Amino acid sequence: TGVQTCALPICPKLTLNLGVRWEVTTVVTEKYGRLASLRTAADPFPTVGQALYENPTLDNFMPRIGFAWDPTGNGKTSLRGGTGLFYEPLLARTYLNSIDRQPPFWTDVDVRTADIARVNAFPNLTPVLAQLAQGPAALHVTDYNLSSPYVFQWNLSVQHMLTPTSVVEIGYTGSRGNHLTSRQDLAVPVPVRQADGRLFFDPRRNTTADLLNPNYSRLEWYSTGAFSKYHGLRTSFTQRMGADLNLQVNYTFAKAMDNSSTTISGEVGDSTTQNAYDMNADYSLADFYIKHNFVTNFTWMLPIGQGKKIAGNAGRLANAVIGGWQIAGVFSALTGTPMSITSNNQLSHTLFGGIAEELQKDGVELISALPWLQPLMAGAGFQLGAALSEREAADVAVRADAPHLVVGRQHGRVQAVEEAVRPAQRVVAVVEPAVSLIQFAVGARVR
Repeated sequence: TGVQTCALPICPKLTLNLGVRWEVTTVVTEKYGRLASLRTAADPFPTVGQALYENPTLDNFMPRIGFAWDPTGNGKTSLRGGTGLFYEPLLARTYLNSIDRQPPFWTDVDVRTADIARVNAFPNLTPVLAQLAQGPAALHVTDYNLSSPYVFQWNLSVQHMLTPTSVVEIGYTGSRGNHLTSRQDLAVPVPVRQADGRLFFDPRRNTTADLLNPNYSRLEWYSTGAFSKYHGLRTSFTQRMGADLNLQVNYTFAKAMDNSSTTISGEVGDSTTQNAYDMNADYSLADFYIKHNFVTNFTWMLPIGQGKKIAGNAGRLANAVIGGWQIAGVFSALTGTPMSITSNNQLSHTLFGGIAEELQKDGVELISALPWLQPLMAGAGFQLGAALSEREAADVAVRADAPHLVVGRQHGRVQAVEEAVRPAQRVVAVVEPAVSLIQFAVGARVR
């Protein structure tokens, strides 16, 4: 990694910050060359003994620029902005599930109930399993031709001092992510493109349709095919009321969209892709999307101890006990992240024998038209703390949260669309729960 930055005072009113970062990540290797991987999704067998993927990070240069400008010259108004390019290293979460799950060093087979029932071999399954182990196999594969994930970010804000004790700020932040990590299941039938350009999957023939790679019953493909966009308007107001009390109010109005995301993930793949052949069909509100976010907080230094209104003449020992205490509080109200209702099974997957029998009616169009659930959440907390010494502090905190789950009919992902040959009818499932929950937490710590 190499970093170079500099600050250029162009004039008393304007300062520029320029920087560039170069970061290289090496490709994982195995001491004895016991790595294998498909070079393309159509390869019949993994290639053994080569690198897991070609290194795309050798030219990862990340420039950035920022500026601060005082347009009036009186120190009451400032205009700040900046932009930069930021790469994400290709670390273990990218290939965690694929690095060791490759033949000939690993055998992973999906066994369908129908395969066992067909031979009526229970309870002696050993011959059946031995036969199934010959294939087709299930693979987790890292794309050999990965790209470096990166995010391009930019922001612009203006800050103005209304009075000597109050400041208001308004700003805009945006970002665009490209080549973000993604996961697709390529062991699905090759769709037929209809006259109107749409891809058609017929779930009634999913066990007989052509596959992209018929050598594998499951083909989990880890790649860099995702992208994202974010735009946010942020405002804040800060008021200092004397030397001991500070108030702050913040509000953010934002929109985040992508075609693959997850709120909590230990490795790539916690987000579902509807159609492995068209990831753009998943472009919608991000899993972590929060439209409105309002937060207000305060800190109050208690007027107790030496030089204060209460016990101002306290001795050194007494002041160490009663002085230096402050109370802090925070209140937040925000729209929660969207939640999708999904199915356990992909009805058009080769591992599942088509759609349920009671739904296999000619001329029925099955659409999972579930609304996104949009929780509303609010929380408040208070904290009492004091400095015990220059390196230690103690505090007691109390917090209450009250999320309320409501249904919002926002445009979002439709997780599965299964169409019959003649869409004459429509079967729609809608779930509209309403859940209220209040949580309290109390804690104390010395740090």
